[in-house]
Amino acid sequence: MIIDAVPRERIDVLADRQAGTLQAWLRAHPGVRVVCRNPNRPDDQFVHGD
Repeated sequence: MIIDAVPRERIDVLADRQAGTLQAWLRAHPGVRVVCRNPNRPDDQFVHGD
């Protein structure tokens, strides 16, 4: 799920939890400036492209 953390509004729901899905979403939304993630999941590679 993609949310705007300030107003806590849902922006989108991704089809799965695959890195490529998130990376494609981020490429399609270049205005995203800050990524907050669930600290209980090791998702850094999703955002950084590792």
